[in-house]
Amino acid sequence: MLPQTIICIGRSGSGKGTQVGLLEKYLREQGPLIPSLHIETGQFFRAFIEEQGISAQLAKKIYLDGKRQPDFLAVSMWGYMLCKDYTGVEHLMFDGAPRSATEAQVVEDAFAFYDRFNSAKFAKPKVIYVDVPAEWSMARIHERGRIDDKTTEEIQNRTNWFETDVMSAIKFFESNPKFDLIHIKADKPVEEVHAEIISHLA
Repeated sequence: MLPQTIICIGRSGSGKGTQVGLLEKYLREQGPLIPSLHIETGQFFRAFIEEQGISAQLAKKIYLDGKRQPDFLAVSMWGYMLCKDYTGVEHLMFDGAPRSATEAQVVEDAFAFYDRFNSAKFAKPKVIYVDVPAEWSMARIHERGRIDDKTTEEIQNRTNWFETDVMSAIKFFESNPKFDLIHIKADKPVEEVHAEIISHLA
């Protein structure tokens, strides 16, 4: 198996983080000599907003209001992780990013920079859209009870910008021949979703 390039996108509470974790485990079993780099911007943001400084304060207010962070800040986060940790040989997995068509274009630019479209070296990049109904997503968010999951209004805000912003990123990838978009209906057991995802891996 060639190193995989995978973008996992879905609503908050869709289970995309769980699926990326299962994918990492599966890929280790298939090829233990190939490392993985998991770019998880949500976790990075949650750590960042607890820091001091104006940028962290502004980002924390956006986070607690359930609004989407500006593209420049999101790109700077995962761009920093790539520049710091990427070695050029690993499976590369984006979890929860990009969240807009503009950010998706920067992802494409980054993949070109790192030669991830080279079919002799890497599997064709895949975008896994973990699709669940809004009601399913909101129920899962209420259950997990993170700091940004406190009120129905905050959760509804994230649902709204998924429809307006994140869907534009999904449409960008769907129309881009450099990527394979895999649409997974994920309102079913975790194991079934995982099995369907790995059936698409080359």
